[in-house]
Amino acid sequence: AEAIGDSYVDFTYWNSNASSNTVEAANSNMVVSNDDEDEPKGSTTIVTSEEPNENVLPVNTEDSRSATDAVDHLNSLVQFASGTNVPGFGNCKDCLTKNNKPQLRFGTFASADLNHIQTGYNSAFDKAAYSRFAGGYGGGISIGLKTGKLELETGVIYSSTYYTPDSVNVEFNRGSLGQGGYVGEGIYAAQLDFVKIPLNAKYDLINWSEGKWRAYVLGGLSFNAAIQKNFLSRQYKIENRNNQREIASELFSEVKSPDYPGLLEEGGKLQGNHFFTANIGLGLERLLGNRWSIFAQPVYQHQFSGAQIKGPDNDRMNTLSLQFGTKVNFK
Repeated sequence: AEAIGDSYVDFTYWNSNASSNTVEAANSNMVVSNDDEDEPKGSTTIVTSEEPNENVLPVNTEDSRSATDAVDHLNSLVQFASGTNVPGFGNCKDCLTKNNKPQLRFGTFASADLNHIQTGYNSAFDKAAYSRFAGGYGGGISIGLKTGKLELETGVIYSSTYYTPDSVNVEFNRGSLGQGGYVGEGIYAAQLDFVKIPLNAKYDLINWSEGKWRAYVLGGLSFNAAIQKNFLSRQYKIENRNNQREIASELFSEVKSPDYPGLLEEGGKLQGNHFFTANIGLGLERLLGNRWSIFAQPVYQHQFSGAQIKGPDNDRMNTLSLQFGTKVNFK
């Protein structure tokens, strides 16, 4: 029912699949019809009938809006419902794409990572702080709730990275020169596996190509836990050769250091195995139908100060991830 002053006019919604449709108002007996065989199917015109219709209530004749205004108003409503851009009403197609009903979304993705690893000052060897880059990889699942232009998303991500120090620090603590030489160990590589739980908010910047493409920004936080840490060490030996002390060239063994277990390893604790990051990124998504889509998004994760992964050098890590995958909507 559409309000006209203090009165109401009943009208039926136009259906492009129906063979005949009518909209009536009592005082002018207006009829919205597409019965004309010459009119293309789905077109709608408004005409007036001189015969009174006793099935509807009369409109107050003292209303300030004339019958002609009512006809124009109803005509605009019908055009709006059919998707036509009507001044004062906007575009019904736009209103359909801006659906404010929450949508549950599930996604899977893979990622290629670039890690910026920062190593602090080593007092034992008087070694200055330094940084380097190392690659990594990962993947995960996501679950989100989208309403209009805003989406809240969380999930679980697995990532792994392998890196080496700029030099091996060897501490010789066993043996003697008179009994075969000194033996020491030095860590030459690290492999860290993480589980991350992000909480991000996404906001649509633009939509184009009838809503099939969207570009968005995202921001949020992530909880990061080192579930497994492999600090690989080699044993070296200093011995007398030609009455000179030198490091033997041969490799005695290669072992994993047991001193820094990850969260899911024996003896692992949350302390020293977790940190938080701030997340920021951009994304591009392409719809493949009513439910499925593909997306790509670069995300930068910056580790908060004060949190470190316990290890030989207590390294810190900032990561740039390129994530790409698929999503499905559950209405």
